[in-house]
Amino acid sequence: MNLKNLITRTLSGAVYVALIILGIMTTEWAFITLCAILSFLASREFILMTKPNGSKLNMCFDVLTATLIASSFALFLSSKTMGIGAVCCMFILIYLLTRPIMQLYNKKEDPIKSLAHSFLSLCYIVLPLLAMAVINEVSSTLLLLLFVMIWLNDTGAFLVGCTIGKHRLFERISPKKSWEGFFGGIILSTVSVTLITHYFFNFIAWKVALFVLVINIFQTWGDLFESLIKRYVGTKDS
Repeated sequence: MNLKNLITRTLSGAVYVALIILGIMTTEWAFITLCAILSFLASREFILMTKPNGSKLNMCFDVLTATLIASSFALFLSSKTMGIGAVCCMFILIYLLTRPIMQLYNKKEDPIKSLAHSFLSLCYIVLPLLAMAVINEVSSTLLLLLFVMIWLNDTGAFLVGCTIGKHRLFERISPKKSWEGFFGGIILSTVSVTLITHYFFNFIAWKVALFVLVINIFQTWGDLFESLIKRYVGTKDS
């Protein structure tokens, strides 16, 4: 990776981290806005990757629905208003009913593949955001810790992998990931989060370490699945 790309990734990552922290740790409206922004950007990115020449109307409908579902669900959790929960369910129902009908009138693309990509975007983008909203409602500190685990794992994997990484972790899907980076990320994340939670929150160390280990393993699978998507659509960066 050249210096220009490293600087670009570092700056964009810093902005991303700042938005996450502000959205989680400030007000409920800030978190709802965060859910809407992440849903909009991520669903748009996913749809542009998987359907670059698809219908503009379908793309706008998919992105708008994803944004509305994520933001309305976060609003429902914060307000405990059943009416808002019903609106969220209504968005989901309308989408599931109308999206297949729209494909009947689309002659420019493979209708089944387009529909599969749209439904996958709902599962891959929106459902994790809904889970994030639920975790935030239980404990904003826990949600922030989850992100810290992920960031520390990414940092450790990148530094160790670039320095001594030789044995490929999953070369068929992600040629740059190494076993050395995998264990480096797990060690940095597990040790750091265990110490932080033990000294500042008095959590039981071994339980935290086990929890971080599970999160990091699933995080790696998540990264590999994203690499699988990028390889499928022929995109290097996302």
